[in-house]
Amino acid sequence: MSYQALARKYRPKSFSEVAGQQHALNSLIHALETQKVHHAYLFTGTRGVGKTTLGRLLAKCLNCKTGVTAEPCNDCENCLAINNNSFIDLIEIDAASRTGVEETKEILDNIQYMPSQGRYKVYLIDEIHMLSKQSFNALLKTLEEPPEYVKFILATTDYHKIPVTILSRCIQLHLKHISQLDIKSQLKEVLSKENICSDEQSLDYIAYYAKGSLRDALSLLDQAISFCNGKIEQLKVKQMLGIVDNEEIYNIINAIIDDSPNAILPTIKNLSLSENNAEAILDKIAEIWFSCCVYSLTKSLDATNNISVDIINKVLNKISTEQAHFLYQLTISAKKDISLAPSFETGITMAILRLIAFQKKNLNNSRSDYSETTINTTKKNFSELKQQLSNPDLKSSDQKPINKEYTKDSLDKLWFELLNKMYLKGFTKTLAFNSNLLKINGDSYDIQLNEDAKKILELDPQSIAKLQANISKHLNNSSFELNIKNLPDSNIVTSQKSPAEIKKDNAIEKIHSNQNVKLIKEKLQINIKDENIILTD
Repeated sequence: MSYQALARKYRPKSFSEVAGQQHALNSLIHALETQKVHHAYLFTGTRGVGKTTLGRLLAKCLNCKTGVTAEPCNDCENCLAINNNSFIDLIEIDAASRTGVEETKEILDNIQYMPSQGRYKVYLIDEIHMLSKQSFNALLKTLEEPPEYVKFILATTDYHKIPVTILSRCIQLHLKHISQLDIKSQLKEVLSKENICSDEQSLDYIAYYAKGSLRDALSLLDQAISFCNGKIEQLKVKQMLGIVDNEEIYNIINAIIDDSPNAILPTIKNLSLSENNAEAILDKIAEIWFSCCVYSLTKSLDATNNISVDIINKVLNKISTEQAHFLYQLTISAKKDISLAPSFETGITMAILRLIAFQKKNLNNSRSDYSETTINTTKKNFSELKQQLSNPDLKSSDQKPINKEYTKDSLDKLWFELLNKMYLKGFTKTLAFNSNLLKINGDSYDIQLNEDAKKILELDPQSIAKLQANISKHLNNSSFELNIKNLPDSNIVTSQKSPAEIKKDNAIEKIHSNQNVKLIKEKLQINIKDENIILTD
């Protein structure tokens, strides 16, 4: 008789044998007991968590000769046929290899025929997300209203790729990763049936490296049985999985928290690295940062990673909790770069050197350009600046009064800034933008009109009065006056700048004249260049 893999040999034959997934089991068992089984189920989850297994068990429960039940007999002809993958009314389809619409139509054409052997014809479609768009469309109508003797069971590892029109027609059951404790319990049960001895630590290693997949765990157990020649031992399992000793991991951690990059290279050289254990090293380091963060906040430990309180306290005595958070993020981010490195040794070395280089304390220490005196002076200036900004009425004793003399350019900027702030229309707006501000005399402005403005004034003599009223209202000054100075035409100067340039000039003038900006420039002894001022919408 040929050898059968453990994952196939010990596939659950009833719901009671399924590891974990209690939420899905409760839903299915209740539906079977109340005879309210939906016509379409969708099982989602990562590899090896029980999607196909639950589908076959559901098909067995529906077709057991004792009746629709949550506890199939496993003795009748139908149950035995399903266990042996020979039940004619359980049609298993691998969607990854049958993605075309023609193949889907062929399947649907056979749905019209009654079951040959069982009570229901069950279609178990694995990796359904691989179907083409046309195949999904062909499936829609039948999936929504199948014959009463047809049940659909769909399975996928990536349900995000399934159209919502399909999802809405199914009962969705999301299967979780199986816990390490459940995996270890299943491994013990299998080894007991196989009469094979193993130590606890070996099973812990296998359960950890299975990453929540029971099928992966059983495959690793198969490999361990062969590698260890029938007796599973810790040292051989470590060698098989390429596990790095905790002492080596702790040496790396010590080098990071002690800021000792020279200690990293010899440690890495001693490791036999592959892609799997290179990522596993970073996983272990990340678990230590994680445990430090959890312990510092809750004073409790995660029982699954076997990190002692002594190690955690040693780390937390040298770095802060905030640094541990930062190091954790850097560590898990480094995993995606491992496969891109020239070698696994180079990738791990650079990842660890980055952890040392980017610690907060090193970022602070690297700022050698600032002396202690400069830092203290800056702090003092910022303190004074903060006080003055929060109390605008307070002025420093040496602050000079604002100069009221205006240049021609500053008058132009002030005038167009004022006009842009007001809502003008018609002749009044045209006249205003075709005039120039010549002088400010207290509550009165002297302006000069160009030829276009003079023509507007001839058409609408009230436009000047309207402009004066608008400015007076905007400035909230009832005594404001607007005076027209009739200078010779040769002296009339009109703006040659575009509206965008004028707008930017106004913004620059406003920034330089702002009292808070002046305080910042004075206290921090900095200059603001006009070209660095960018006008945004």
